Amino acid sequence: MSLPLVSIGVPFFNSEKSIERLIESLLNQNFENIEIILSDNCSTDKSKEKINKYLINEKINYFRNDKNFGSIYNHNILLDYAKGKYFMWAHSDDLLSENFIKDAVLVLEKDDEISSVSGKIIFIKDGVDFENLQEPKNLNANGYVRVANYISSNFVDTLMNGLHRKCNVEKLKYVVSTEIPFTFNLLLKGKIEGCNKIKYYKYVQKKRSIKEITRHYKYKNFIKGRYGWYLISIIELLKSNLNYFQKIKLIVRFIQYKFPLIRIFFKKKT
Repeated sequence: MSLPLVSIGVPFFNSEKSIERLIESLLNQNFENIEIILSDNCSTDKSKEKINKYLINEKINYFRNDKNFGSIYNHNILLDYAKGKYFMWAHSDDLLSENFIKDAVLVLEKDDEISSVSGKIIFIKDGVDFENLQEPKNLNANGYVRVANYISSNFVDTLMNGLHRKCNVEKLKYVVSTEIPFTFNLLLKGKIEGCNKIKYYKYVQKKRSIKEITRHYKYKNFIKGRYGWYLISIIELLKSNLNYFQKIKLIVRFIQYKFPLIRIFFKKKT
């Protein structure tokens, strides 16, 4: 039986200190049929020199943008390049467990209703594991229940680090916390399955200021960039095929658990 092709998109900019480590992690996957797509957002450091030795590998494709178009553009263009049945992003300063792709594919191949597979998220700071987020256990129910569970969960922006069915993936929106509208789309299209065998190691960087975030994502409008994701998330819920009352209940729940000030009164589920 032929293995499905898995596309791993790596968006990066000035990643000379970590890009080799990630590529080695991807090449060490115990799943053969992968393509690794490197999208260089016009780096000005020695990133290209660091990866030159890997470019002879037939699994790796390298593309370089003419200028730095911003992080979201660089994530989205990887979807255009990808040819696989399944797709994921891997950030240049993160790592995957060796079995990540193989075990995630096994889950996806068993059930066409699954949009995405997510494992344990291991947060690392200064070389030390300081927090673990277990795989989701309640996002594989029917459409309304899984979205409701997600809204009240701690998986605000980490489900993007899973392996996704590419036909269910939509491009990222130009807003801060773009992972949330992205995840709403996945949830509305299918189940998100947790797999406790796979791990995604997420290296935590220093917290950026709003000014730095605005520059990083190439926002032209600060207010739109800072708060636009709330409106877009609600629009995604309204566009869903859920019934009218379910949509209203989810929007109320979203306001309770996600809106500033209001959300502090509602305890998040683990």
